[in-house]
Amino acid sequence: MNYKEKLKLGLCLPEDIEEEIDTWHTDYEGDLSLIEYLGLTFDEYALYVENEKLYYEQLSVK
Repeated sequence: MNYKEKLKLGLCLPEDIEEEIDTWHTDYEGDLSLIEYLGLTFDEYALYVENEKLYYEQLSVK
């Protein structure tokens, strides 16, 4: 289950994305890109990178 799926089910917090990114960098040995691993679209990930606060705000609205 990826970050976005866990988020939708309430199994993690938006801020947990940082831990998921760390896990991808240190422990993940698969073939998925970081964006695929997180389950995000390119636009969702770009928003997180460009404006983390706005990313979290948009998640709380959904």
